[in-house]
Amino acid sequence: MEVANIPKEIAGILESVVAGTEEQSASMEEIRRSANSLAQIATDFQGSVKMFTL
Repeated sequence: MEVANIPKEIAGILESVVAGTEEQSASMEEIRRSANSLAQIATDFQGSVKMFTL
């Protein structure tokens, strides 16, 4: 990240915030994937229970 006319300490903080945001974004994507997998498992299980009880 290129930052002009900003003291190095502030530029470093900004770079850390941007890097942290990108990491958090990746974590949120992983959580979304896990939630979707769990939802699919729950749906499959529900379908199996319905078939078993018929």
